[in-house]
Amino acid sequence: MKDKALLLFQFGPVQGFIAQAETAQDLWAGSDLLSKLTETVLKVLPEGAEEVFPAKREGPGLPNRVLAFVPRETATETARAMADALRTALREMAESALKVHPEWSHDGTFLLQVKAFPQTSWAILEEPSGDMGQDYKTIGALLAARRNTREFDAWPEEATKYPKDILSGKETVLDKKLGFGAMNLIKRLHAEEAPFDDPVKQDDYVAVLMMDGDTMGKRLSAFKTEAEHQAFSELLLNFAPKAEARIKDYQGQSIYVGGDDVLAVLPAHLAVACAKALAADFSAQIGGTASAGVAIGHKSVPLQELVNRAREAEHRAKEAYGRNALALAIHKRSGEILWWGSKWKYKQDGEAWDACGLDLFDAFAQCGKDVAGRFPYKLAALLQPYGLKGELPSDLADLILAETTFAIERTDGMKGKLDMAKLATFLKMECKTRAEDFLGLFLSVAFLWRQGEDK
Repeated sequence: MKDKALLLFQFGPVQGFIAQAETAQDLWAGSDLLSKLTETVLKVLPEGAEEVFPAKREGPGLPNRVLAFVPRETATETARAMADALRTALREMAESALKVHPEWSHDGTFLLQVKAFPQTSWAILEEPSGDMGQDYKTIGALLAARRNTREFDAWPEEATKYPKDILSGKETVLDKKLGFGAMNLIKRLHAEEAPFDDPVKQDDYVAVLMMDGDTMGKRLSAFKTEAEHQAFSELLLNFAPKAEARIKDYQGQSIYVGGDDVLAVLPAHLAVACAKALAADFSAQIGGTASAGVAIGHKSVPLQELVNRAREAEHRAKEAYGRNALALAIHKRSGEILWWGSKWKYKQDGEAWDACGLDLFDAFAQCGKDVAGRFPYKLAALLQPYGLKGELPSDLADLILAETTFAIERTDGMKGKLDMAKLATFLKMECKTRAEDFLGLFLSVAFLWRQGEDK
């Protein structure tokens, strides 16, 4: 583009800051604060700049990355102004917080911690080729290289006898009652001042859901023109309110919906169904596929732990299950993690078929608490000699299916409830590299029934 450079600006940390939360309201407040910082950054773009991403300038769900064409001669000046605006906005947030709680100051330590928080980086492509996909790949590589070589300032605080922030483990505690440093105090204050309806405050078990579009970088790199890139950004923008509405349909609260990225808190018994619906919505409205991770745990489990576990599950869905999948992590009160997962769809002989795992999950859940409380353990006893873990030897699949059929026929309330053809497919196609998922399906449903029989 004549006389224009392509600028990619990013700030953080994002995931860690959002995850530092004791409550769902804290989680939301972290996401909302970061969106407000992005709003500030976008306002700095000069007249004549052409924004490629994000597709909107304000509101919840704004990402921490900005991609825009800016006047070439002032591109570096613009990037520095964006970084300065970000730091100024943070300082104003800090000063507002100190007006409410002057006792947090600790002789300037509060402001010192806030000043050390943001990390900004940017890359500039001075001569865009005109091939938007190639330019996106190039500037992404430049930013990655810059971030890998960024300067590291020494942490400004000296070692002291005082404890560290209980959520970040980094800053010196400035409010002993809460156990927080400056940034988490700002987040908590924002949470207290902003309206928020916690959907799971009455539930003993809570779920954190994360979903992310698959191969999004590859899709973006395939666009040849700026118009194609902007149209896709609009598509993602339009998906966000639909995803938020879908989450509400399942009695949940969206924390962050930024195009293909979703973070939500839900009642435990509805989380898997919500993930399935969101993934279907994404494929229908955006095209392509999405992978989701769901972490379920008791309300006494630190929410930060569930967020991190959901992120791990999402990564597991993409890497271990090959994308287009769900991974579920159930955090038992004993500390044990029960893992389970399934593809949304799988391919056989080049054709896409509906995956059977989620259908079987739903069907078994319909059998009720009494069946769910007996059958999985009866089946586990029968299958214990086969050591269901890792790769499943092909000659054992038929034998395991026969044992399962035997257990079903001898369990009141089970006969005729499961599609045996789907059960065979799930075992032979989806469990061939993770045989533990076969038994894990039934154990996961049993856990949810025991913890939420009234739901």
